[in-house]
Amino acid sequence: MHVNCKKKKTCSYFIKRYINTPRDSDIGSSIPSEKEKKFNEEKSVHKESASGGENVLSCEEEKQYFKNHKYVDFFRDESRSIGLITFKNMNEKKNIFYNFLEELKNVLEHVNNIISNEENNTFYIKEFKNKENYLIKNIKNCIPYYDNKLKILIIHSVMDNNIFLNSLDYNSYLKNDEDTNVEISNTFRFLCNTIQQLPIITISNINGLCLNSGIDLILSTDFKISKENSLFGFDKMHIGLYPYGGSCQKLFRHIPLNYAKYLLLTNKIINAQDALKINLIDICIKQNENFFIQNSNIYFEHNLSNEQIFSIIKDNILNYFKDIFHHHLFEKKINDDSFIFTLFYSFQFLFIPTYILQNIKLGINEGLAFNDVNSYLDYDRHMFEKCINSIPRLDILNYIKKKKNE
Repeated sequence: MHVNCKKKKTCSYFIKRYINTPRDSDIGSSIPSEKEKKFNEEKSVHKESASGGENVLSCEEEKQYFKNHKYVDFFRDESRSIGLITFKNMNEKKNIFYNFLEELKNVLEHVNNIISNEENNTFYIKEFKNKENYLIKNIKNCIPYYDNKLKILIIHSVMDNNIFLNSLDYNSYLKNDEDTNVEISNTFRFLCNTIQQLPIITISNINGLCLNSGIDLILSTDFKISKENSLFGFDKMHIGLYPYGGSCQKLFRHIPLNYAKYLLLTNKIINAQDALKINLIDICIKQNENFFIQNSNIYFEHNLSNEQIFSIIKDNILNYFKDIFHHHLFEKKINDDSFIFTLFYSFQFLFIPTYILQNIKLGINEGLAFNDVNSYLDYDRHMFEKCINSIPRLDILNYIKKKKNE
């Protein structure tokens, strides 16, 4: 298994590359220091938190675990293609929003460092690994392209009581410290934007309550996959809580305006089935996952029932990503169908050349800034020429020719 032991570059380089930030600014500069802001109840907890560099274990283990983090963790699977940001240990705890953001900042810096350090990784096209796995044996429209680069980032929770992310901003709001709340909001908004601008596939796996700050976060990811019993909404509007992370601007850009107004103005919570109907989420388990299974890059026999197909998916996902389920953070996820399906959904991207994934996402993110048709088509021409002249293209073409001649 390849372990990247290169000396890390500073995170600010990569963030500036993908986000319009002031000169010489980075994620860390958006978060108030302890000297600037003292958080009463949070003070003792904050002192226990180490800096990003101190939090990470040795090079052999750093891809898996942040030693001193209480609320946000990171794990990278053996394929090197999937990273998981895990929310944990936040049940019923108050006044932890600052510490949560500090840890999320550390993890996102680590993710950015990984992407930056692996930018020039070599790639190879040989034969598929794990050939005995059903998903590999029945794969279609894919080539065995490997480059040990991070391609997919999954954000999920392992908290009890069916909670994904629930109102961390609420307790900060109750503290009645306007300056502190402005600082926290700016930081959270910036971190959400950092997730949104990452040049890799980002997926939210929602397994329960997703309220207020939870909505802010999932709106920053590319795809949103939910359990059937999850709940969504803004339930603190009646006390004057304005969304901390940008939802007032993001929500109506993701779902129809009338539904966005309804959620933001009425204090109502909706279930996962209704969230699917208004396009707040993309997939709800036991509702529309079969569409994505039948149209996936895996061939399933036509005589199989939906239950049989999902059973095959589960068995083979557990086998293919067994290192994930052997880790203590994910032991209970074996029985979480939404998490299993999220890994299956991620499997669709594993063998797509990384430079295509990154450039298409970058093209979409940056193309949104253009309104004039000539401007965005000219930008599209630039991105096309960048991809068509890429180094992996010749190797891919040679592989295709070789397969045709066999």
